[in-house]
Amino acid sequence: MSTAAERPIVMAVTGASGAPYAVRLLETLIEREQRVSLIVSDHGLRLLDTELDIGSVAALRDRVGGAKWDKAVRVFDDRDRGAAPRRQAAGLGRGRADHPDARRRRDARGSRPVPGRQARGQGRRPRGEVLTPLAISRPARRFSADRIEIVSGYRSPKYNLMLRKKGHQVARQSQHTEGHAVDFRIPGVPTQTLLGYVRSLRLGGVGFYPHSRFVHSDTGRVRFWKGS
Repeated sequence: MSTAAERPIVMAVTGASGAPYAVRLLETLIEREQRVSLIVSDHGLRLLDTELDIGSVAALRDRVGGAKWDKAVRVFDDRDRGAAPRRQAAGLGRGRADHPDARRRRDARGSRPVPGRQARGQGRRPRGEVLTPLAISRPARRFSADRIEIVSGYRSPKYNLMLRKKGHQVARQSQHTEGHAVDFRIPGVPTQTLLGYVRSLRLGGVGFYPHSRFVHSDTGRVRFWKGS
């Protein structure tokens, strides 16, 4: 049986906002030669395409690892999200991902375009600065957190406008559309407590959303507001 250090990490890209964080995590794992069992749903592919112009699993491979990807990453079909990755992570066998039919499905998945894909450059994540890691890494260290829940990271201008039209509390010129903001919470840490610490960092704007239980942090001018 595999030791814990030899077992792969199961990573899933499901479609929630924050594609840059998923890609950076995958890059880091591959650089450290950590084996990864990767699952990317259709919504996950659409998110990668919208935020980072990555329209397929093959394009994701080229972006984050190339040859190193081939040594570290095993891609599982989204329909195999249960038993197969779990068995591999537990060192109990390879599961259905290695079956010839599964490989053919995976190869087809890697080359097919994302449904409703936009023209290149439209809805693409802007180049330049992204949210400073201090906004989430410092609170993680301060509260000894092994997990942070990202409520919202980068949002394309089109998606931001859609949220406004639906009545959500989002700014017209949101820092999220520049990749300069993150909404997050830390399980087990009261939102008010997290808010106090994030405000003390004075990294930029801070929003408090007690009902939704998250804190907003961005790299704009220092300011504060309270949402619902």
